[in-house]
Amino acid sequence: MSESLLKIMIVSRSFYPKNSPRSFRATELAKEFSRIGCSVTVLTPTNPSVQSYFKNQYQINIKNLELPLPLLQEKPSEKSSFYLKLIRRIKEQFLYYPEALLQKVVFKLLSQEHGYDLLISVASPHSIHWGVSHALKKNQNITRCWVADCGDPFMKAENLQYKRPFYFQFKEKNFCRSAHFITVPFKGAIQGYFPEFQKKIHVIPQGFNFEDFPRNSVTEIKPYPVFAYAGSLNPKRRNPVRLIEFLLRHFKDFEFHVYSGNTRLIEPYAADYPEKIICHGLKDRPDLLRSLSSMNFVINFENQGTTQMPSKLIDYAILKKPVLSIHCNEFNEGMIKEFMNGNYSQSLEINDIDQYRIENVAQKFLSLIHL
Repeated sequence: MSESLLKIMIVSRSFYPKNSPRSFRATELAKEFSRIGCSVTVLTPTNPSVQSYFKNQYQINIKNLELPLPLLQEKPSEKSSFYLKLIRRIKEQFLYYPEALLQKVVFKLLSQEHGYDLLISVASPHSIHWGVSHALKKNQNITRCWVADCGDPFMKAENLQYKRPFYFQFKEKNFCRSAHFITVPFKGAIQGYFPEFQKKIHVIPQGFNFEDFPRNSVTEIKPYPVFAYAGSLNPKRRNPVRLIEFLLRHFKDFEFHVYSGNTRLIEPYAADYPEKIICHGLKDRPDLLRSLSSMNFVINFENQGTTQMPSKLIDYAILKKPVLSIHCNEFNEGMIKEFMNGNYSQSLEINDIDQYRIENVAQKFLSLIHL
């Protein structure tokens, strides 16, 4: 069957215009599949005022994955009572609530579908996969090939604050047993899944359209180093405080730009040293890439273990910027000093950039139909 006749569905909670790795995964695949002539349907929470232009431009059919009310409610603020935050934490930890509610929603909507050549469900949350598995047991005509795409492991994720309760392994094993294939973004992630399902796992990296990257930006020339970090921050794994305090002790002039949705950890430093620590908040990906392209180098805070890899490394690699990769538990002062002095010989190397081209990534997914 030619690509132009293939009928593809993508199920994802995150989609354009949301700014997250899982949104990029689903959005870039949908655009590329449509570009090469496939009939593409995306089941995702809709935002008609924003997505109507996107839908018409790329000829993609978007169906509404209506989220239950608990999934639309904001998390308790820092000012919320200890009791409310504790109750939410208990529900998240022991019931996977409210994310678990997506299983029922996905099951209900997918049960009405049929005739797809390829169905790709994108986690997280992993309850997306649970719903697909349930629906396919009721209606095997939904698709002839189901690929469960996983950004991070579920039960064996190494960067969780608390380990998942043991009983969730039955949910994971159920969807792994039902899926025709499981895809992960890099080889190390395979070890994050139960051994009996690892033969189903294929490595398909995150994919981007390289034409969307800025081409005319140049590195900013200043008499001191200008560098940046883009991504989430948290006290245990991606905590820049130790780096900032080291920089303030040893270097008089520098600019450290931080692009993150949660800069609470470093706001005191930004207040005391506004010319050195600059917080930007989140930016749309094109704007972020344009900003990063003007830096001397970029920062990566490494995850714990080997089963999860920050997708921002792909952006760093495509921008061809030196990468100062820091492990919070193995603080290499000598390497940091080298970067600050313009010596990037210890830059993190990211090989085979072409594997991240969306046209190559999409073809890897399509090849699974014929296996």
